[in-house]
Amino acid sequence: ALVNAGFSQEMKLPEGLQSRVNLMFAGRWSFPLIIIIVGGGEDPEPETCEIDLTMFQVRVTEGQGFAEGKLELRITGIADGSTEVWPSSTGYDQLADGGPWETIDEYITTITLNEGDVRTVSVTADILEIDAGFLGADDYGTASGNIEITCGMVPTYETVEVDLFRENMGSYKGKVQVKFKAEEF
Repeated sequence: ALVNAGFSQEMKLPEGLQSRVNLMFAGRWSFPLIIIIVGGGEDPEPETCEIDLTMFQVRVTEGQGFAEGKLELRITGIADGSTEVWPSSTGYDQLADGGPWETIDEYITTITLNEGDVRTVSVTADILEIDAGFLGADDYGTASGNIEITCGMVPTYETVEVDLFRENMGSYKGKVQVKFKAEEF
């Protein structure tokens, strides 16, 4: 648009800077007059990352005795208000006393963090040891721990050790470890 024998031109500046540059020529001046108007836009969105939390591995460290055999386990993992059940909400998996870590890699939730933020997340394992036999009864236990998460982290682990007890009897019936993993995705 012509303005007093001059003209104006808009130029886009880098990095989202909201600016308007007007080049105007005044009638009697022989040089351009440059006016820069810098507007205050919104703050840029912070950089973020996503951290996945999983029940990574499980193992039985103390069984229920020779007569009991393998433990039939159903594990509920809880992290940041989300829950996931392994192997399923109606099933179980059998693990032997003293066996190796079994990788279950059961996804629980994803947490989004701003760059530079550090957050401590509580993780909990609720375990039901299922006995459907003639003399058996279900055993239950729960344990919690914490994982510290931040953007740029290496995979981090937290192992909780769950003591199993017979409901209404208070008797000790085994020990299971659950390893949780936090990893940037």
